[in-house]
Amino acid sequence: MFTGVAIRYARCCLRANLRIAETAAGRHVIYSLDYTLAPERRFPAQLDELVAALEYLIATFNRPIILLGDSAGAALALSILLSHPRLAGHVGAAVLISPWVDAKPVPMSYAENRKTDFVEVDQLIGHMDRYLPVGAVTVQRPLVSPTHADLRLLAGTPIFVH
Repeated sequence: MFTGVAIRYARCCLRANLRIAETAAGRHVIYSLDYTLAPERRFPAQLDELVAALEYLIATFNRPIILLGDSAGAALALSILLSHPRLAGHVGAAVLISPWVDAKPVPMSYAENRKTDFVEVDQLIGHMDRYLPVGAVTVQRPLVSPTHADLRLLAGTPIFVH
């Protein structure tokens, strides 16, 4: 169910993506990658789909690629870089907008920001329950929660976080 705040957030993302496309028009090729969402397919299906798409783009265009992701998509961008270092060499930069980098909700943080955050802790837990395979993956796994990764692996890739 979308709340008014979530709808405003979606509109904001659409406007931001359109501005990026307008800015890059004529100078860069932009692909918006669509991937299967949970619960239709669970992790790591999304990561596998995006890796395959990135491999295709690398093979097709012989130039650096910029990864841009929002929320869970930003976490997937980080997971690509962490899990496939050979692809990271083809990534010119990663732009992460409001990345969901820790799949384990931090109750104190959410309690402190409850009035301004549009996603409630129960919603996040529900999203994660639908995303992860039942009992197969822990939220501390670096590809699920990049905050648990050795981020030194990303040292050669410029990363911008908003």
